[in-house]
Amino acid sequence: MKVSATLDLDRVLEAALVAVHRAMQSWSEGGLQTEEPLLNHLIGELSRKRRSCDIGGPTASRVVNQIALLHRKGDGNTDKFGADLAVTLSIADGILLKTALFQVKVGDALTGSFARSQLEDATSDQQIRERAFVCVFDRVRLRTRVKQADAVLANFKSGAERSSQTCHDWDTLGEWICKWLACQIGKPSRVGDPNGIEPRLSRYVVERRNETPSWIEPWRPEGGRAEDGGPKGMIPAKAWLMIFVAPGGSVASA
Repeated sequence: MKVSATLDLDRVLEAALVAVHRAMQSWSEGGLQTEEPLLNHLIGELSRKRRSCDIGGPTASRVVNQIALLHRKGDGNTDKFGADLAVTLSIADGILLKTALFQVKVGDALTGSFARSQLEDATSDQQIRERAFVCVFDRVRLRTRVKQADAVLANFKSGAERSSQTCHDWDTLGEWICKWLACQIGKPSRVGDPNGIEPRLSRYVVERRNETPSWIEPWRPEGGRAEDGGPKGMIPAKAWLMIFVAPGGSVASA
């Protein structure tokens, strides 16, 4: 599947990489260089509105970002997640619908430390496993590396609960974006699938940040939240960034 006829890849990379770098810079200047503050900075930068942000190919494309919080307290699923951040890209008329689920990790010297239990959570469910990635943010050099979660788990020694792995040869964020958009990695979704990952994520939303009458969520299921968290009470993610791309001569935000 190609999206080159719809998106200007240079503009997509510029918008995404600048936002992530700004988030990492702000995070590095703070006193708490841990994963939760980093996640907050990332969500803030990736979801903020930017005027005159046109990422379209032959014609202009309008971009709308939305952020929802999925964290739900409850018996059997408190603080048990398959990922920290879910990102969904929806291009108009079903040209492309994809969701990626990221475990956010802080590393040093492009080396990260990973827990088997967290990776097993991200790979125990097929729907999540097919879309699960680990994203390491180096706190010193401010670099980012990405790899599929099941590949990280495969590098664990037998019986080891934790693993320290170098990330030098993982994809850079720019490389990952190109491969993901080209569907070389990560499974795309089927538009209108009532059992897809997007309707599933919608069932766990507890807060829609800055919700307005123009809020877009075409996969929002009837009946509210899910009754359970899937395997072992697991919720797919803590937060969910939705990115909608639609043709438009006047690009107001991105």
